[in-house]
Amino acid sequence: MLINGGPGGDKTVTGIRWGKLVQLNVSIGTKLTTAWGEETIGTLPASWRPKADVSAPTAGRDGHNQMRIIVSSNGKINYQNQGGTQSNEGVLTTVCYIAA
Repeated sequence: MLINGGPGGDKTVTGIRWGKLVQLNVSIGTKLTTAWGEETIGTLPASWRPKADVSAPTAGRDGHNQMRIIVSSNGKINYQNQGGTQSNEGVLTTVCYIAA
């Protein structure tokens, strides 16, 4: 487990790494409902960070919420709502990238 808790206490990031290839499994239990709302889930250890920012679009659990997961080269993992006001339903998704 790389990150456990996050804002609201119901966000986790688990990962595996093989050489420079990283796979993160991101679980967000509840999220902000504001249009274009953004929240930081946590920060990755230096050896798990991507060389360039990674953006992974995804749909929320109810199929209506559009959001993206952003893994920044500084290690921050954020999610950002895309578009209008949304429900607080979370998401479970996978993000893959090359580590720096």
